[in-house]
Amino acid sequence: MAENLDDLEDLAVLALLLDEEEKTKNNTKQKRLWVHDVWKKRKTEGEFATLYKELVDHETKFFEYFRMPQYSFNVLLHKIENDIKKQDTFWREAITPRERLAVCLRFLATGDSFKTISFSYRLGHTTVYRIVIETCKSIVTNLMSEVMPQPTEERWKQIANDFWTNWNFPSITYEYSP
Repeated sequence: MAENLDDLEDLAVLALLLDEEEKTKNNTKQKRLWVHDVWKKRKTEGEFATLYKELVDHETKFFEYFRMPQYSFNVLLHKIENDIKKQDTFWREAITPRERLAVCLRFLATGDSFKTISFSYRLGHTTVYRIVIETCKSIVTNLMSEVMPQPTEERWKQIANDFWTNWNFPSITYEYSP
């Protein structure tokens, strides 16, 4: 009987030790960083902080990089700026609308992955993804009526006539009467 009690005591002590070890493991988990060290250098070493400032002085290089002239970049920025502007917080400064547009246009111009853009601009890849999505939505919202206006009835008739003239093919806007 005494042997059983000793075994039970040993098991109880072992259980307590295992429980204590488990608690210690949970407390020593590797802490996640709010901002990775690589991204902390964005304002001094990121592509926007370094290259963009140089591109502004060289119109042809600016065009090669963004696939649009500086004037168009600035006009587009002016049209969507209020939609893509974010509020600064106590903990961090928001990414400027100009940088957000630059990230989006670079992604669209190159087709690079979000991770590639992420490393060159020193932003998290999820941040790059969100910037691209939000900026594209804003571009569509603000430019849709200007770039793709809804055709009037007169314009539809002109389109139908052009169809017939160019391809000798009747458009569905015409009524067919044998």
